[in-house]
Amino acid sequence: MSTSFNYTQEIMEEKYKSEIGFWKKELSNFEKWANGEIDLYNIPFPSTFKKQELSPQELWTIIFQQPHYLKSLQVSEGVFKHKKILEVGCGPVSGVGVFKNAIVYGIDPLMNDYYDIGYRFPQDENFTIFACRAEELTNIFPKNFFDVVISVNAIDHVDDIEKTSSEINKVVKSDCLFAMNIEYHIPRICEPIVLNNKRVEKIFNWVPSLRKIEQIDNKVIWRNF
Repeated sequence: MSTSFNYTQEIMEEKYKSEIGFWKKELSNFEKWANGEIDLYNIPFPSTFKKQELSPQELWTIIFQQPHYLKSLQVSEGVFKHKKILEVGCGPVSGVGVFKNAIVYGIDPLMNDYYDIGYRFPQDENFTIFACRAEELTNIFPKNFFDVVISVNAIDHVDDIEKTSSEINKVVKSDCLFAMNIEYHIPRICEPIVLNNKRVEKIFNWVPSLRKIEQIDNKVIWRNF
């Protein structure tokens, strides 16, 4: 079985177009959810929230994304206290704000596109977002800069996972904490990277004490703590 798409510029452009299309539809779904028109992913809009105080995007982040991050990585909200976190593939609705008293840097190559279609991002001095490809981290960050690297259902969206791993290795400290929720699947336009246990171990063999924590269906948690 092929381990990825045979990448061409045309396929890459189609991938990014598909990704933006998905999140554009999600932004519309957030509005419908906040108006009580739909239950989004089987979650009704909670009556305890006053939607005029926060945008539907912000409400969804608090109600779904933040608890989802804790569950997806099987960690507590204080686990990265006082640490610098790199989130690979933060997307337009990151739940990384759930980690209290941490400094977070999120990267995603499409951040400017997400802004253009209507997403707005938190004005938080402890959360900085860069429109950056994972394969080009060293163009933005110094070596040995991060204490932690996380990714939630995103690492399979990159264009070149070997290059991504190499770049992460350069910008994190040698004793970094590593936590990723990785999806195993056949190659798809938005998710072109095919992963399995053996390949994850090989690609991230530089991570000290990396091990598989849990696997439920095709969702797998990898951590080194």
